[in-house]
Amino acid sequence: MNSLMQILRSAPVLIILSMVFICIQFITPTVFTFSFDRAFNAKEPFTLSFVVVYSLTGLLLLPLLINRFIFKEPLQNFGLQLPTQWKKAVLLIAIGLLLLAPVSIFFAHQPSIQVFYSLKNLSWANLAFIFFLALPPYYWAEEFFFRGFLFLRLWQKQGWHSYWITEVIFTFAHLGKPPLEILFAFPAGLVLNYLTLHTKSIYPAMVVHFTLGILVVVMTTFFVS
Repeated sequence: MNSLMQILRSAPVLIILSMVFICIQFITPTVFTFSFDRAFNAKEPFTLSFVVVYSLTGLLLLPLLINRFIFKEPLQNFGLQLPTQWKKAVLLIAIGLLLLAPVSIFFAHQPSIQVFYSLKNLSWANLAFIFFLALPPYYWAEEFFFRGFLFLRLWQKQGWHSYWITEVIFTFAHLGKPPLEILFAFPAGLVLNYLTLHTKSIYPAMVVHFTLGILVVVMTTFFVS
């Protein structure tokens, strides 16, 4: 029994589980269409609500259940705590944004990004729902999964290798998005990993990731044609 638990808690099994969860996320449109018999449109509030709930289930709830029955570690080990050193966390958030925000601004001027992220012609009520109710939990689930469940656990077992292993999977999860974003996922993820490791919390990475996402959506919706 102990040998089985050691295998289940190993880095290779964690990597395989993570890839399975990402593949489950890829079939979101199929599950949505099968469940509701309607076209999948991620910019439509009902569809986006489904995506958020689906992501919370696959990227947050299932990993937490795995921890409950297999890893059995305190949630603090997965970064589910506020940073203890606020000044350091704020400084790292600022540095992360200074490094990554210019790239996001550049992306917002690219046609492929504009087509994918622009929310033009949506009502203010729908925009408010997306910005304040849909995107925050989505980014929370995503950062918990990649920075907390995957990166911090791999760090315990693989050290510096956890950086590139996590980012290969993070980049894979961006397949289907604009090519520029796929290329940007790897270096951006390295920065988010660094923030998480040095604050022992997923929330600085979440703040940076959420800010970058909102920046692109706002610019493509309101400021660029």
